[in-house]
Amino acid sequence: TAISAANQQLVAAEVSSNALQFTGNTLGSIASAALGVAEQPANKDITPDMRLIVVNLRELMHNKAQPLTPQVVSAEVVNTENCFAGGTLKVSFDDRNSNTDWDVNETGTVVFSNCVMQTNGVSLNGSVKDEYLLDNATTTTDRFTFTNLKASLNGIASELVSGVATYTETITGSFQNSTLQSSDHFVTQALKVKVTQNSVTENFTLDEDLTLSQSLPDLTKETITGSGSISSDNANINGSIKFNITTPIVVNSTTPVTASSGQMTISGSGGTALYVTFAMPDTGSVTMQLTKDGANVGTQKTVPVATILASVTSAAAVN
Repeated sequence: TAISAANQQLVAAEVSSNALQFTGNTLGSIASAALGVAEQPANKDITPDMRLIVVNLRELMHNKAQPLTPQVVSAEVVNTENCFAGGTLKVSFDDRNSNTDWDVNETGTVVFSNCVMQTNGVSLNGSVKDEYLLDNATTTTDRFTFTNLKASLNGIASELVSGVATYTETITGSFQNSTLQSSDHFVTQALKVKVTQNSVTENFTLDEDLTLSQSLPDLTKETITGSGSISSDNANINGSIKFNITTPIVVNSTTPVTASSGQMTISGSGGTALYVTFAMPDTGSVTMQLTKDGANVGTQKTVPVATILASVTSAAAVN
């Protein structure tokens, strides 16, 4: 996709929403970017945050999974459990060593049916396979394979149609001596996502390597690093683009969202690129410079940071 003066802000908003949340947003962040106004999204416009759902999946599955009899995995004779606020889920693991505990190198599955797990009302359908790859004193790694995992909220649906996301959580230090540090590392492979809102549907495929880190003394600040590519048939990215966070983006995840540092390069076709600098000229602003074949095109454009990082604003609103 060629990046132009006309679509640069929309492309930047799409990249942040898709890369940070595995969630396209047909109206919320994109409408905000188009208008150039940083507004707190209304509850009816909040899109389910698929990245947070993936983070919570590991704990849910490992807490609720029931062992299957070894060598008869296909039978999957497992009880169906009622969800917190409606619907059902079924979680099982193959228990290859027959010890009734879910251990490294074992595989689990979860099937959701209109399952509402939390009071925020997100309804889950579809299934996920979880391969348990690593567990030590500081780090856990799971590889998720999705089959139409669909999260619905307020008439907005985000669906991980297929593909793989490897999720590694690392926690070091302790809260007591103020040395706590945590990071969430995601590697996605051909992660196909479909988002529907008000009869408008967007599809995109995400391949990325992204890390989000937090540490004391300020856990509201999130440091984001990584790179990847997005292919999409939507109006803003009708093709594919690449992104690379060249300087870590440091975001304050409270509302209103601000950024204290960071730079990102978004590369398009025909020698076009967009350089996005956060905290310029202040923590509430972002500057964008369009280039073609290495030469600046036009002048820098400055916009509110929340029009580019609307996904972080939405996540804060949900929480």
